[in-house]
Amino acid sequence: MGQIMDIKKTLTINQKLTFLILFFLLFTRIVSSQGITWLFSNIDPIWVIYYFNAAAYILTAVVIGLNKNNLESLHIDRPFISLFIGTGILLFIFYLPIQLGIFVGLTAIILFGMLYTRKFTFGATYLNYRQAFILFTLILIALFGPISIFAIVFHTNIPWGTLPIETRLLHASLPGVVYEEVLFRGTLWMFLSHLKLSERKILFVQAFLFWISHYYYYPKLYLFWIAIPIIGLILGIMVSRSKSLTPSTISHFVINILLSV
Repeated sequence: MGQIMDIKKTLTINQKLTFLILFFLLFTRIVSSQGITWLFSNIDPIWVIYYFNAAAYILTAVVIGLNKNNLESLHIDRPFISLFIGTGILLFIFYLPIQLGIFVGLTAIILFGMLYTRKFTFGATYLNYRQAFILFTLILIALFGPISIFAIVFHTNIPWGTLPIETRLLHASLPGVVYEEVLFRGTLWMFLSHLKLSERKILFVQAFLFWISHYYYYPKLYLFWIAIPIIGLILGIMVSRSKSLTPSTISHFVINILLSV
């Protein structure tokens, strides 16, 4: 507790606001949409999810704005900002009702203006993707190799081969992936770094919180007890090696498509 109080004294106003948003988003992510729907049972569940997605996007954009001169500490580079802006446009056009989508769309436009006018300060992080994508290949082999061999040997169906591609894309949820990457491997990572945790400890803490935030997959034993812990750890290693959320976001999205069952 004393260490936290000492660090609190050294934080800037922007960092304090960033971590306040982190705690709120981390709580809502762990509670998940199911828990939020239960808390607001008097509201149509689909509207609760709409509000959640809009608020998560806007608050994540606020975090990016608060740290526009230090985006390297969030592992955010130029390609990721472009991906984040594109996600906001997709939410506005294809998903959210107009009364919510307009705020997300405006947020995306503001970020685009900041990017175009060079308001963001990036580190030289987006050149280090090679190792990250090698790790992505390894995670695919580790996750899908054993169960694929099992299916071939025992002549059973591979579970992720049963859904059409449009359903997979819906389940993969690019906005959710972008939000989770900023949350767990961006903002949370920065907070744990301020607590002076070693990178190895940060890897395991973020992977653990990522894992328990997917508690609703508990009935799917392979997914919950094996796949998600491995995914959280390997995505963290990808970010650690590349110093960017871009490779982990792309990998996370592809993995979600493959694991949509």
